[in-house]
Amino acid sequence: MTGDAPFDPMVPFLTVLGPAEEVGQGFSLLCGHYAVERFWPECFAELGVELPAPLHLAAPRRQAEYLAGRAVAGWLLQAVGAGPAQVGYGADRLPIWPAGYRGSISHARGHVVSLARRGADHHAGVDVEALLTGKSLSAVLRKAVLAADLAQLAGEVTAADATAIFSAKEALFKALYPMVQRWFGFEAAELAAPPAEDRLLLRLTGDLTGDLRAGQVFDVHLRRRADHVISWVIVPARP
Repeated sequence: MTGDAPFDPMVPFLTVLGPAEEVGQGFSLLCGHYAVERFWPECFAELGVELPAPLHLAAPRRQAEYLAGRAVAGWLLQAVGAGPAQVGYGADRLPIWPAGYRGSISHARGHVVSLARRGADHHAGVDVEALLTGKSLSAVLRKAVLAADLAQLAGEVTAADATAIFSAKEALFKALYPMVQRWFGFEAAELAAPPAEDRLLLRLTGDLTGDLRAGQVFDVHLRRRADHVISWVIVPARP
């Protein structure tokens, strides 16, 4: 698969939606939209992003997602004072942020978001998800929505709430992974209260580290839209 139309640098593959927005603890959020059908390999040079070697043979869709995320993150880094900088590609496929900066990236079905700040005293996780439907919704209801989550929802979960819960747990994983340094599943956190329109509370169901213990609650911010949801969580860094 390549672009559906001839490459034309005047027709953007990626559009940034508004200026960077401060969202707490020094972090700024930047959103964008990318069009997979407008992606061509030349877009990397146009946007000044390096394609890492492990992705040279990746499907064009995967390359497009990577490019969109790294380009938005790069623009955001400039907005928070880093100057021209790139977010690297780690051995575990996680972003490598420039020294002295922290951040997070997410993309889904044309939507792309990034969080970033200067300083190392907090971690953050951001996630964007298209509104779940069909088989994707069924899979999330099986794997990511726990019995405790259903109890907080009075046993009835909408596609919007399932998407928000899934997105929030993904964002929490990203925020905690630098301290936990291992993969953990959706069962590691559950709703601590019914979700609100603009936030929800997630509670750890077990100990992840000596400092991240069962029962600890995290405040996850939500931005719900008609066809997608953005979630982010900011946590203090621990040794």
